[in-house]
Amino acid sequence: MIEHRILTEAGTHLEEQRYAEAAELLTRIEVQKLTGEEQNRLDSLFAALPREYTDSSVELCYRAALLQIQRGDLAAAREWQGNLTALRKSLKEGTPQRQTLENRIFCVALSMPLGPNANLLLSLAVIGNEFGHAKIPLARLSATGKYPSVLRGAKDLSDLAKHHRASASIVRPLLPAFLEDEGRGVCETAIAELLYEKNDLNGASMQAAVAIGAENPEIAFAALALLARLGAVDPSARPPVEILAHLGDLLEKKDAHWLLPNYKALCTRFDILRGDPEQVRAWLDGCGLNDLEKLPLRDGYAFLTKARAYIALGEYSHAATLLEALTVVMQQERRVLDTVECLALSAVACALLGSDDTALAKLEQALCLAVEFGYIRVFADCGKQMFHLLVRYAREGQPHSELGGAYIKKITESAKTFSTLHPALFAKKGDDTAPASALTQSELHVLQLLDEGKSNKLIAKELHVQPSTVSFHLTNIFEKLGAANRTEAIKRAREKGLVE
Repeated sequence: MIEHRILTEAGTHLEEQRYAEAAELLTRIEVQKLTGEEQNRLDSLFAALPREYTDSSVELCYRAALLQIQRGDLAAAREWQGNLTALRKSLKEGTPQRQTLENRIFCVALSMPLGPNANLLLSLAVIGNEFGHAKIPLARLSATGKYPSVLRGAKDLSDLAKHHRASASIVRPLLPAFLEDEGRGVCETAIAELLYEKNDLNGASMQAAVAIGAENPEIAFAALALLARLGAVDPSARPPVEILAHLGDLLEKKDAHWLLPNYKALCTRFDILRGDPEQVRAWLDGCGLNDLEKLPLRDGYAFLTKARAYIALGEYSHAATLLEALTVVMQQERRVLDTVECLALSAVACALLGSDDTALAKLEQALCLAVEFGYIRVFADCGKQMFHLLVRYAREGQPHSELGGAYIKKITESAKTFSTLHPALFAKKGDDTAPASALTQSELHVLQLLDEGKSNKLIAKELHVQPSTVSFHLTNIFEKLGAANRTEAIKRAREKGLVE
């Protein structure tokens, strides 16, 4: 681990008051490749280094600003940004040193979470045109911010994604100016995630397949994480557990230790999906996520996973409280998809608490924010509880004028399918739909068609199986539900929330 070695050596130099040597070492640090613990260590080293060294160094001011952005201390980041800007006075225009400074100033501004995303394309164009062919050491930023995502990684790209083909054609040639490995796979991964959220699963799979071989471990992380999500939606695809195991091996091979906390959070999401409370509890007890006052960028994904873990373990009040705080943070940082996820999960938590009116209000907030972008899966992947809420919202509510019935219907149908595939997801405590007694996916499909009033012959035709296979599945369904006939099986299934 190069960064760990640099931090250790720099610490030794500081202890021996060899400040120049320590400062020189710290200019080699790649802040985006530090774990949270390493970031805190670097912060203490900067604090121990006399300001005469940091304030006069472009590279140290730049790294200090990025560090504080990553740690969530934007006030400190702006102070370092100011120091960086002040160095313009000491560097002559037109020199390589001044050009390097301007590159660092642009990159810090681009990294600020509160920058208006509407101007993001313009900022990228400025950096690409100014520095794309510059003969200076270029800054390397992160497209993911350690998230297993590009679409909602270091920046939420929802605004650009509304016209993703045009945006990608503009952005692609600019990426070498500020991304590692010239940004290979970045656009493909972002587009794949966008198509997934819009429920274009085939398109998402094709785009993700292009990006999984990216040399940059952050991009490979995001692409493989998406393939795992696709595997959870399509039973015929490669199982998520295999993809996650391959991803873990890949991160280890590439020594991408800074991504491991969010890799563990990603695995926990699939533990939640499978209904494995022991693994979920083990992660929750060891994640060390407590302070939301200064939410570090690197921890946003893990905090959302923590909220999911609370819901999965039946700690609904804890989930609701955490999600209220998270929603405020995500809104302030203009993170559209994260805000929608917070509101959708809040709706689920409130419904499980019995606060139906609040749950429907949260759901409407989320829908009104997402409809502009056509996002579907952020709701659908919340499973059975979300399906029930959507049905109630359509039947009992007065949909907001911005929401079309077709949009809500698409989400409802997708949530229904996902809840059939994963009945244990966010099941209310006391439900006996745990994996040990759950129906198989084939049995759930048969049960759903049975609830729609279809005969054995029609079910066999729709599933492309023999009528005898349907009868076999029905026998198992009756036994597992404790039902004597078709009518009783449907009644019990409705009581358990397996069908609506």
